[in-house]
Amino acid sequence: MPMTIMTAPQALCQALTRSLDANGIVMVEATEFNNGSFDNCAVDTIFHSMCDFYCENVGPNTVTLTVVDVNGNSSTCTAT
Repeated sequence: MPMTIMTAPQALCQALTRSLDANGIVMVEATEFNNGSFDNCAVDTIFHSMCDFYCENVGPNTVTLTVVDVNGNSSTCTAT
């Protein structure tokens, strides 16, 4: 019988401050919010809830980072 790993990865976030470009846009990558997320086996995917910010987003914004391991377990953290 195959063994199933039920331990979720550890999602670790960090805050990020970025400035809008001349067009009033900034794009951010999930890796910029990631602060060393890890898993006891291997991380498969890391993604975030918001990647494009515009003039109407000026100020604090909460972004959720989701970490998924190779067994399909996931965890989240938030950064502002």
